[in-house]
Amino acid sequence: MDRRTGYEAHQFRGHIWLHLKQPNSKQDDVDASPALQASALAALVRCAEVTKQKEYLQEAEGWFQGLLKMYPRSIWNETLVSFHKTSIIWESLALVASHMPTESSFHEDIVEYMLSLESWLRQTWENAGSTWSFASARALSIRWHSKLLKKNKQKLLVKKWAKEHVDRFLGRDQESGLNSKSGDGVTQGILARIGGAGYTCGPLQGLASISAILPDAELMQVVLQLLEKDLDKYRFPVRTWVF
Repeated sequence: MDRRTGYEAHQFRGHIWLHLKQPNSKQDDVDASPALQASALAALVRCAEVTKQKEYLQEAEGWFQGLLKMYPRSIWNETLVSFHKTSIIWESLALVASHMPTESSFHEDIVEYMLSLESWLRQTWENAGSTWSFASARALSIRWHSKLLKKNKQKLLVKKWAKEHVDRFLGRDQESGLNSKSGDGVTQGILARIGGAGYTCGPLQGLASISAILPDAELMQVVLQLLEKDLDKYRFPVRTWVF
């Protein structure tokens, strides 16, 4: 494996991005991360779109090939990659598929891999009741607004899954919609999972994204409550300007 500057490697005509295992590691003490690879791919495709430089898309195909070599379907059930990190891959590929020109040589391959990963994550979600990720929540929002989501059945599944994200995060009973935990309202259900001292920046990203799918007044109230909690807890300076 040929390393370039200690961080990028070429293999099987693809590109695999490597990272140091520890901040103070030596340059040859590196590892590869499918989530990092997918995130870099998404950033490159967005750059290609914004700058109108199509040559970036040719490079992006090599990065996608690197992801396929690093994280093929055959190891999804065997790997130690977590649901959250796999959701980061899904989110990144959903973004890529939404912004990749359909005439691109590997657009179809991106979509096929993304849909397979989406189906696998859905099955994992159903099998593990405690599973949750703000990356999967953001991926659902990207999919909801994507032109690739055309069939009503697909839209209904995305909306159902988005609602399950909210219900599972709040501790609500998915049948009745009521909070299944004792306490003083829905916020108690959230804090029971995170803890009163927890920082909810990540969950806020996911919940705010889902609010674009679900017209849920309770969800919006919770997003505002968590935002206010974090601002107060970490004492971000907030100024009010009077005109």
